[in-house]
Amino acid sequence: MSLTDMAKGKNDEARAADIIKNWIRNRSTLEFLGTWEILYNPNFKVVEFDHFKKEAGLPTFTISVSNWVESTSEIY
Repeated sequence: MSLTDMAKGKNDEARAADIIKNWIRNRSTLEFLGTWEILYNPNFKVVEFDHFKKEAGLPTFTISVSNWVESTSEIY
């Protein structure tokens, strides 16, 4: 299942990118992704994850998928 494909299903590509950016900056989303990675990824960078988790949900918090992957060594 692809989040990008689901977002594109109802919107154009630019709008799909905005949907994904808003989804990933949500505190619940980051907590879910972090928990998944802690369970299944021995190389996951928990310290970097904690930084994102602390900031998540604040109006000024922004993150991209590529920033998340690069910073935490996420494997999805």
